[in-house]
Amino acid sequence: MLISLLAASFLSARVHAAAPVAPVAPALVTVPAAPTDPALVAPAPAPPDLAGCKASWAPPLLTFACPDKVFVASLTAGGSADEVLNGGMTLLKVNYSVVDEVPRPGGAPLKVFTVPGSLIGPAGATSVERRPGVAEFLACSPYGARCGALLLALVDGGLPDLRPYLETWTDPVPFPGRTLTVPRGCHPFLADQAPGFVCGFDSLQGVVVNGDEEPAELLAASMQARMAAAKENNRDMKQTALADCRVDGTPGVCSLTTRPPHSPLEPRHDIVGYARRPDGVVIVANCRWGGEAAGIPAFCGQLLTWTP
Repeated sequence: MLISLLAASFLSARVHAAAPVAPVAPALVTVPAAPTDPALVAPAPAPPDLAGCKASWAPPLLTFACPDKVFVASLTAGGSADEVLNGGMTLLKVNYSVVDEVPRPGGAPLKVFTVPGSLIGPAGATSVERRPGVAEFLACSPYGARCGALLLALVDGGLPDLRPYLETWTDPVPFPGRTLTVPRGCHPFLADQAPGFVCGFDSLQGVVVNGDEEPAELLAASMQARMAAAKENNRDMKQTALADCRVDGTPGVCSLTTRPPHSPLEPRHDIVGYARRPDGVVIVANCRWGGEAAGIPAFCGQLLTWTP
């Protein structure tokens, strides 16, 4: 019940989505080069102490309930760190807050907003920009030294591998014989009967499609239906690129679309790709992400490769 209340509350929060970006046709996977000078490599931040905690995901919230009664909530949304923080505070029904600082060894202290009362009790909250146009809201209750340490670890190091914390875990198998690797901080999910995983509000899915139509025909029909639905809902959906691609290594056709989101919780960009494997099976993959059009998550390269 608490999760449902929080999710519904955020949808009504006064948070603005990221500003529109110019459409581009980017390469799907862009991995920055690793620094070669050991002196340039910062020490890895300490992992969050979530031993014994149980994680739950009820869109849009990922939460941890710990044996010592500590409760942690994480939410990723479109917007600046301040905008997503404001949305999260509205979600928690916070009337006022007091600024605290958590010392960060070798760096600037972490600013935490402490609240005497909220939907999750006395809490500390903060936010961090994960990439341009996308930020994460984090809250921990009851606020104290342990919550401060958890918030600092989560801000600096991100979410841990979620497999040990979720009660159930099923590796996503989008196509027979193909299992996706779930990145750290992400978790499997099944939507529209298409197995995949979600990371914040970014996602990757795949599924087998039945029918005799060619991939290009299937993509065209899918785009026509999506455009018609967007028009009915007064949404300005744009197909910004159409190009050859590979879906799980098989030559196919892909479409890149962008649209204004209904709320900061909805990704604004996606790539859909169709391909027919040598065994005759048609497969489709879908990658969705928020923020800038060029910020395609690297994990989408597991199923989609794209040359602009």
